Amino acid sequence: MILHKNIKESLALNYWTNLIKIPKTQFKKACFSLSKASDKIRDRKTLPYGTLQIRILDKYLTQKIYGYILGFKEQAEVVHR
Repeated sequence: MILHKNIKESLALNYWTNLIKIPKTQFKKACFSLSKASDKIRDRKTLPYGTLQIRILDKYLTQKIYGYILGFKEQAEVVHR
């Protein structure tokens, strides 16, 4: 998880574990970061639970998900033509 300093890690962890149904033991310690590009531009309440970075260590599963993403992208391009 990447959080802003005003977000409680425990609150964000509960949110993400409930949303994606992955046990808390699978999460690493949160990173507290402030993007210099969005400083004073974005409202701090825009991302109330921070952002989540997912790492998949299974090569086959990674390729399968990447294939899905490419398929969705191709479908979206057809719809927007």
